[in-house]
Amino acid sequence: FPSHDRGAQTYSSSLSIVKSGSLLINGTVTMAGAGTVGLTADTISLNAALSSVSGAIGLNADTLNLSAALSSVSGAIGMTADTINLSAALSSVSGDITLKPLTSGLGISISDSSALGLVLSKSETAQIATSGRVTFGGTSAGTIELAGTAATTFGYDVSFQTSGVIHLNGNLNAGSNTVTLGSNLALTTPATITAGIIQISGLSITGSDFTLNAPEVDVTTTVGSDVTISSNLLFPQNTSLSGVGRNINFAGTLNSSGGQRNLVITAGTRGDITFAQRLGAVVSFGNILVQGQDVGLGAGASIRGRSVTVDSGSFLNRAGGSALVSTDGRTLVFSANPN
Repeated sequence: FPSHDRGAQTYSSSLSIVKSGSLLINGTVTMAGAGTVGLTADTISLNAALSSVSGAIGLNADTLNLSAALSSVSGAIGMTADTINLSAALSSVSGDITLKPLTSGLGISISDSSALGLVLSKSETAQIATSGRVTFGGTSAGTIELAGTAATTFGYDVSFQTSGVIHLNGNLNAGSNTVTLGSNLALTTPATITAGIIQISGLSITGSDFTLNAPEVDVTTTVGSDVTISSNLLFPQNTSLSGVGRNINFAGTLNSSGGQRNLVITAGTRGDITFAQRLGAVVSFGNILVQGQDVGLGAGASIRGRSVTVDSGSFLNRAGGSALVSTDGRTLVFSANPN
C-alpha cells in the first residue's frame, strides 16, 4: 500500500486498512471498477490523489488532512473525523458525499465563529463538488452552527443532519440547488436561505425573521407530525409551501417581500393549517391559496392578498369579518364546514 512513497498504485479489488497512529498516503491510489476503499487510523494524511470509479470511499480518523484530491465517478465518499483539514478538491461526478464527526454528540461549525466541534470554513466547503448530495452531520452529530462568520454559498444539493438543533446565524445561498434542514431550526439573527428547493424536516422553526427565497418549500417530517413555525416568514418570490399530511402551525407573521408574490400553502386533505398572526399585513401577497383538511385563523389572524382562496374540509374563523382581505375583491372559500 502506498503509504510511504511507493509511487502510483492501481487496485482492482477493495482496499481496507485499519491501524493505530498515522497513515500517510504519499503515492497516487486509483481504484478500478467497483473497488472500494476503507481507511481507519488515528490520523490520515492524503498527500497524493486517491480516486475510485463506482466503489465507495470511507475515511475514518480523529484527524483527516486532505492536501491532495479525493474523488470518485459515482461512488459515495464518506469522511468521519472530529477534525477535517480540507485544502484540496473533494469531488464526485454523481456520488453523494458525507462529512460528519467521529465522536457522538460533537457539533459542527460551518463558516461560523463558534468554532465548536468539527470546524469547516467557507473556503473548505467550496472545495467540494458533486451533482449528488453533500451531507454535513448525521443522526449522531450535535448542534450545527451555520454561516455566522459570513454568508455561505453551496454549489450543490446540501443537507444538514443532527440529533440537536441547527442554528442559522447568517445567510445561506445554494443557488438553484436543494437545501435540506434535517432538524429543528433556530435563527439567531434575521437570515435568508436561497435555493431551488428548501426541505424542512424538523418540527419547529424559532427565532428571528426567516426569508425563504425559493420557489418550492417542502415540509418533509413524518406524515401526521405537528410542525410549529414561530419565526416571521418573508417570501421574496412566488412560492409553494407544501406539507401534505402534516399539521402546520404558523405562530408568526407571513409577508410578501419586494412586491405582491403569489403563495400556495397546502397540507393536502389529511393535514391541518392554523394561523395565529396576519398574512400579508405589511406587504400584501398576490394570489394566495391555503389548502388543508382544516384551516384555522386565530382571533388576531387575517389573510391579505390580491386574491384569497381557502380550500378546506373545515374553515375555523375566529378573526371575524376581517379574516380574508382581497385587494381586488376576489375571495373564495371552499369548505364543507365553514365557521
